[in-house]
Amino acid sequence: MKNTKLVQTLKTFTKDEMKLFEKFVASPYFNNGRNYLPFLKELQNHYPDFEDLKGKLTSEYVYQKLYPGKKFNKQVMWNQVSQLEKLAREFLLQTSLKSNKSERFVMMFNELSKRNLDKQVLKEIEKADKYLNTVKLGEEYFSLKWIVEINRADYWNSVLGRQDKSFEGTVKSTEYLLLKFLADLSIQVWDLNILKIMYNASDEIDSALELLRSLDLKNLIKVHKKSRNRYSKVINFITIKLCAFWMRMTKAIFLK
Repeated sequence: MKNTKLVQTLKTFTKDEMKLFEKFVASPYFNNGRNYLPFLKELQNHYPDFEDLKGKLTSEYVYQKLYPGKKFNKQVMWNQVSQLEKLAREFLLQTSLKSNKSERFVMMFNELSKRNLDKQVLKEIEKADKYLNTVKLGEEYFSLKWIVEINRADYWNSVLGRQDKSFEGTVKSTEYLLLKFLADLSIQVWDLNILKIMYNASDEIDSALELLRSLDLKNLIKVHKKSRNRYSKVINFITIKLCAFWMRMTKAIFLK
């Protein structure tokens, strides 16, 4: 059992996470009314290394601890392992959502919008704006800004009937989407360059580089130099920095 995906996952849990996972497994909301705590507690006896000392981590041994006096049933044991593994994955997902505030905002916006809970959407926008004041410029910032402006534009249009404000929000969301794209792209270019250096993967990444080369970044800079939009300077600044970065990483392939 030590080589199962379940045990390999549990090995990565900290002590605090293991305690929280125990509460998670006990919750009827997640366990569908099944009690997997005895199985988990038996496995916890082997935490954190989960070494099979004296054969106490075999399926047969654990089964006897769970069902004293009963004949070993491979299917029952497999079901226990499978279901607890699913709970472990769900726990990881919930843990990630708890720590990823931006993703939580996105999911909350989606749910509130589907249910037409307009006042709650506005409240969530206010919360997101406050959170964004604590976030540095980067992929997370631009990504969440994009989502916030989309929802703000929709609120102005569908709830307040202000198409002028809705138009402004749509323009803003598009610009933040562009900024998110540029931020994401710079990371990918860096990764491509590392692959090229480490694995001499020139041929394999040529198609990706050609696609990036087709982007007219020089023209984007010119357009935003002339633009009077209040976000144009931000886009222009980031684009110039990215161009300089890409030139260093890819020997000027983007601005030839």
